[in-house]
Amino acid sequence: MKEFIHEIDIDKQIKPKMAGYLLVESDPNDPDRSQNILSEGIRNFFGGFGNRAHIYSLGKFIFALLIPDEIHKLDICGFIRDKRDFAFIEGTFYESPTPDSLIKNRKDAGNYLAEEILNICRSGNPDKLKELNGRYSGFSYLYETDTLIIFNDQLGGNRIYVYDNSKVFAISNNVFALASNPALQISINEQSIAEILQLEYPLYRNTEFNEITLIVPSDIYIRKGKSVVYRKYYQKFDRSRKMSDNSYIEGLKHVIDSFFKKLYQQVEEPLGIFMSKGKDSRIFLPFMEHNQIPYIPYVFKDGTGVFDYPYVKRIAELLQKDLHVLESYSIDRRLAFMIAMSTTPTFSWGALGSLASGYSSTALMGLFGDMSSGKMPSFRVPGIKTRDDMIHGIFDWITKGVTREIFKESLTCYNKYDIWNQYTSLYKEYPESELLIDTEIHHDTDNRSFRNTQPILLRAQHFLTPVTPFADREILKAYHSLPASLIRSQKAHAKIAATEQKSNSVRSTAFPVSLKLESRIRPAMLQIIRFNNRNSNLLLRWQIKKFNPYVETDHFIPRSDYFRNLFIDKKSIRPGHKRLLTRMYNTDDYLHLIFHDNIRSFCRTPDIVYNEMEAMQKN
Repeated sequence: MKEFIHEIDIDKQIKPKMAGYLLVESDPNDPDRSQNILSEGIRNFFGGFGNRAHIYSLGKFIFALLIPDEIHKLDICGFIRDKRDFAFIEGTFYESPTPDSLIKNRKDAGNYLAEEILNICRSGNPDKLKELNGRYSGFSYLYETDTLIIFNDQLGGNRIYVYDNSKVFAISNNVFALASNPALQISINEQSIAEILQLEYPLYRNTEFNEITLIVPSDIYIRKGKSVVYRKYYQKFDRSRKMSDNSYIEGLKHVIDSFFKKLYQQVEEPLGIFMSKGKDSRIFLPFMEHNQIPYIPYVFKDGTGVFDYPYVKRIAELLQKDLHVLESYSIDRRLAFMIAMSTTPTFSWGALGSLASGYSSTALMGLFGDMSSGKMPSFRVPGIKTRDDMIHGIFDWITKGVTREIFKESLTCYNKYDIWNQYTSLYKEYPESELLIDTEIHHDTDNRSFRNTQPILLRAQHFLTPVTPFADREILKAYHSLPASLIRSQKAHAKIAATEQKSNSVRSTAFPVSLKLESRIRPAMLQIIRFNNRNSNLLLRWQIKKFNPYVETDHFIPRSDYFRNLFIDKKSIRPGHKRLLTRMYNTDDYLHLIFHDNIRSFCRTPDIVYNEMEAMQKN
């Protein structure tokens, strides 16, 4: 086993590897304006977005698709027209959604899938748009009914931003194609800014801007003429017991094993894996070892707050795998904001993706393992017994100490926004569930996971193709079918991870218990975890990592016009919490980037290889 230590400097010229797109509704009274929105928008693509622009005239819409020179084997991008109807889809698919004859030809495979999307929309059963096996986004337009349908996968892996101010309508998977577009009117959504400062992200569909919203994972957006309806699609659960615990665990093992066999048949090359000591990544190891799938582990030296490096190194030694370690990285803070497409510029996972891209084209990630296996507050935090308990508990968890009282006292200018009421109202939409955790999963999917977990993936995908087995359709279904007892104990997760016998002597939690032993006593361990949480982390207080604020100061000096105007009458702004202060600085820098900086020094001039608008103008 060899250990390779890396220091990474992120260059702003990242190799294109994923599709970018911008769809603009044409204005028959001012067609030049629509074209200007499109031409300005395609100049704002950056990082790993494609650089080869194809521009289509689609009657009511104009569409720009930016693709890279090469597309990974797991990635598909497809666009099709049939008379005046059209459909588009892009994403990463864990099994081929096309006939075997098209697997080698990515363009034909993409167009085949786009045709499937169009047929689904014509059939009047849009729920099927959420049931493809992958991470994706897309849209379809039906001319006869003047209906545009926009969708992403049921975990919201790929972003879609919608710009709508009654006069102009556009969508893109790049917020900067809209928010930093000089041809579009943009204003700040103060409710969202208040939510970011207390919760670290806007709630539900909100963005920092009044004119721009996000499609959340449970949404199917249907726009008929100018009228918009959100059709909801929620993950389905069946917790009724049908067999023994061991039978459930064996069934889950079979599903995960099948996933890895099919995955390796598709990629035919070593898989990367972002490793931690936790079960969400280690559960992949027995299947790769058993099936002799070559893989390359990557880990942070420090900086993630989970103290994993020494344990991952030991795991790699036991498995005799060379280990690539990210010791440090540097990136222009503006580029970090752009790739994040949010007010949180943390870039550790993007840097790990940059490192991994030099050795593998994929990276296995344990995202969504917490939701699937039961590692959520409703089971781990003591005192949560009712729906109201859960709502209060999750709110306190995501604020990270910026309580309602601290927020109210520190920033009185936002007291007109009732964030708590807005937050609790979200739960009214979710369907009734047998277990609290299932309601929690509905909420987490559309909010915390969508805003905090998914961006980990979004940062990494600028450099390689992330693979998230817990998002696989069959694996997700198997976890959602586990009975309450297995979810409450998280026993299935532990037992399966521990079947990798070479390294199961290494712990998977902060407690000094081997994974092998944990798999046998997991229900008892959960009681210890609850006791620890009830007593303010009493047993692990020595492991608490100190929060590192963005600036070593206790006061706020704004740069953006928004915050300068907001605090124009205040000589000194001293919020009562370090996390709140850091959120203020991050939000201020992000707004300054949008409204005052020139982002195009980080953008790539598109190479227009096909342009139907140009042909129309000549005619």
